[in-house]
This record gives sequence, structure tokens and C-alpha cells, in this order.
Amino acid sequence: MKNALKKRIMRFSLAALSLVILSSCTADSEKDISGSSGSVVLPAPVTSKTAVTFPEINLDPPPISVVVPPVTTVPTTVTTTAPITTADPLASVSKVPLEEYMGYDTTAKASGTSTTTSSNETTAGSSSTTDTTSSTTENTADNFTERYPERVIYRPYEYGALTSPQKRLYELMEDTFRNIDNELEIPEELNVTSADFDTVFALFLNKEPHDYYLVPSASTSYSRTTDRLYSVTFTYMYPKVTITSRNERTDTAVRQVLTGITPRMTDFDKVKYFFDYLVEKITYDTSGDDSSNVYGALYDGRASCMGYAYAMKLLCNEAGIPAITVSGKNGADVAHMWNMVKLGEDWYQLDVTFGDPDKDYINYDYFLTTDSRLYSSYTAAETIRAYPKAVSMEDNYYVKNGLFASTKGDAVSILKKNIQTAIDNEEDCVQILCATENVFVNTEAALLGVDSPDNIVSAIMEINEANGSVLNIGATSYMSNDSSHVIKIVLVYN
Repeated sequence: MKNALKKRIMRFSLAALSLVILSSCTADSEKDISGSSGSVVLPAPVTSKTAVTFPEINLDPPPISVVVPPVTTVPTTVTTTAPITTADPLASVSKVPLEEYMGYDTTAKASGTSTTTSSNETTAGSSSTTDTTSSTTENTADNFTERYPERVIYRPYEYGALTSPQKRLYELMEDTFRNIDNELEIPEELNVTSADFDTVFALFLNKEPHDYYLVPSASTSYSRTTDRLYSVTFTYMYPKVTITSRNERTDTAVRQVLTGITPRMTDFDKVKYFFDYLVEKITYDTSGDDSSNVYGALYDGRASCMGYAYAMKLLCNEAGIPAITVSGKNGADVAHMWNMVKLGEDWYQLDVTFGDPDKDYINYDYFLTTDSRLYSSYTAAETIRAYPKAVSMEDNYYVKNGLFASTKGDAVSILKKNIQTAIDNEEDCVQILCATENVFVNTEAALLGVDSPDNIVSAIMEINEANGSVLNIGATSYMSNDSSHVIKIVLVYN
């Protein structure tokens, strides 16, 4: 796996290349970049180029738990316990009433008419892995839309592939879960089977950001002869008061992030703000109990790729931007989760986890990019509904910021210009995107060729001469990714 990564990403210090270039210069061509009389002093040479090892936390995250355990069924007799009563634990956390949290009504009971099973049995059910977005609901009685008509609902993208009865079952499960109820009675007029429940439950478990405290198994009551579903009993990992407290803390964290949005921001600005916020505030960590959920990401500030992806989806949806989660494998062929986001009429690929290199800069390699660029190394898992197509580059980070190079000449020119801009703004990284593989290969040859007139070391030496030797050439490093076609110069200042 590491060898595969080394072939894909290259990084090395410019010290060795600096020495080679200087040794080929004549006495007349040597530049005094130290600001004092005498020859150029550079760091000691390195004996070999070192292939980049991107931070393990991003390129090699551990597998995520995407496959849901089989949904099991047990006899319908369920022992219930009295509700837990305690003093309000949220008084010091938030003054916002709990019913305002995510628009959930925590006092209303789940909709549905109770039924009685005349003939039922227990059999093993099955569940399938699924994935993500928004859709309006049918006008069924007492559903989420009717209680909160002003709120946009963003459901998993696969929700659109469900049958009408399955969609209604999904809505009933939403109501039950949001009210933190254990029992779901299926309305008499809704004809769904235990097989329908398996499909819907698997989708619900994998794609709802807030369902992390729902035990991934349930008790069902259904007809022995027709398989018709009558009721479902859910189990939660925590007492209701704990879930309530966690929801409030997550909501408080979400609202704190949203305070950074201004009326002048476009949807692109909002997505970039969320992206940068998550990269800067979250530490990649798979060891915690909450690393794969929104509570770990937004409240604890520690998360795996699942936590990053769920948090991004939640923030975008709260800002009215359609966003979904995508499950599959990353460039290191390891199970991974990322997002797709819709701006205007176009969908884009977005990987927040890859944006966090645990350095002083942010990776925008996969910030609002296309299927063809992301899937040159990533693969998406099969789902019950194909993901939307991402073909536009209009809102890509590099395109929006003038860092997209269509030719080798453009690439060299943009790099030189933005190194100077980075110095002026005291920034640590300059990065560009090459339009094609051919442009990428030719640009690398020009930047790294010892005799090339566009050699990057020579360019930095000229910039240094104009800026008083502000850059440490030997410590400054070159990085390239032949999968994303992004080239970075990571600057180190004297």
C-alpha cells in the first residue's frame, strides 16, 4: 500500500536541486541571495530524493463500518421501562428549546395507527448497505413536512429509489427516531413487509447523520402468511436524557459554525467556509467512540472520515445546500466516505478528510471537483440508486481562484505569480491544478529540469533576490499528485 502511495504522490526538499543548479552556474551568474557579500550558503545536500509520505491520517484511514449488521427479529413481547426523569442537564449548554433542535418536535408522538397482529412469527431479516439527499415528502397525515412546512428536508439520495410505501415507512421511522421513541406502530392502511423494513432500516442507519445512537438491530412483528409488518421496536445506546443532551451540544456547535455565514456569501463561499472550518478544527482520530459521527466531529473535534463527511453534510443542509455522503474506497484502496454537494444545477465531488493533511495548509485537490478527477483513484460503492453526475468545473476551487492551468506556460506563470502573492500575504503553500495529464507532466519536467529555463529553484532564487532572501530554499519543498494533477510548493521562511 505504501509503495502505491509513493508512486502517486511525490515530495522532496528543493535543497538537492538547488545545489545541482548552483554547481552548473558560472561565477558571473551566481547570485548573492543572502543579503551580504560572499557566495550563496545553502543547506547541506541530501543524498537522495525522498518520496512523499502523506500523513497516514488522510491517505490511509482505517476501514469504516459501512456494512450494517443483519436486522434481527424477536418476539413482539417487549419489556418497557419507565421514562428516566432528572433535572434538566442542558441548562448550562444552550438556552434554545430542544424542540427547535434541527426542527424536531420532541413532544409529539410518532404518527401511525396501532394494529394488533393475529398471526406472527420470528424470522431473521436482512439488511443492505446504501448511501444519500433532499426530497419532498408526500402529504401524509401528521408527517414531518406538515409539522415544519418551512423547513427543507434533506434525505438520503437513495430515498428517491424507494417505493411509495417504503418512503412512508422511512418518514415514520424519522418521526419515531426524532422523538426518541422505542415503538413504531405501522398504520393499518400502510402495506409494507419485513423485507421493506430491512431495506429502509439499512438506508436509515447508514445515511442519517444523527442516528449514531440507534442500535443497528430492531424487533419486528409481522404476519406469518403475508409478511406484512405490524410494528417495530427500536433500542438506543443511551438513555433519553443523554441523547437529548448530546443533541443539544451538537446543535450548539452547528449554530456556532453558522454564525460565521454572512449575507454576502455565495453558496460556494459557504461550502468553502465549512470545508476550511472542519479541516482546521477537527483532528483526525479513529480511536474514540464518537469518531464516526457528528457529535465526535463537531463537539469533540475528533473524527474519522465518516465524522468529517457527516458533519459536512449536516452543515451544508443547515445552510440550505444539498449535500450527500458517498461510501467507497479512496486512492489507497481503503474504505472511505466523502461528500457530493450541489451548487446551482451542478453536483460536485468533495472530500474534506483529504483536505486535512495535518500541516499548515489545506489540500483543495478534491474540493468541488468532477467524477473523472476523483474517480481516477477513488471508487464508489454500489447503491440502490446511482449517484448524481459531477461534470462541471465552474465552482472548482482552482478555477474560481485563477489557479487552473491549461498549458505548461500557464502553470509556470501562475506558480511564480502566486509564490510572490504568498510571500506578500505570509502564506505557506502555493498550489495549482493542471488541466490535463499532459499539462501536468510537461509542467513537472519544466519545474524540475536542471537546465530548464522555468526551473522552480531558479525562480524562487529570483523571487528571493527581490524580497531580501525571505524564503529558505533548501527547506522549501515540492509536492505533486499525479492522480489529482495538483502541484504544490510548500514554502518555508527564513
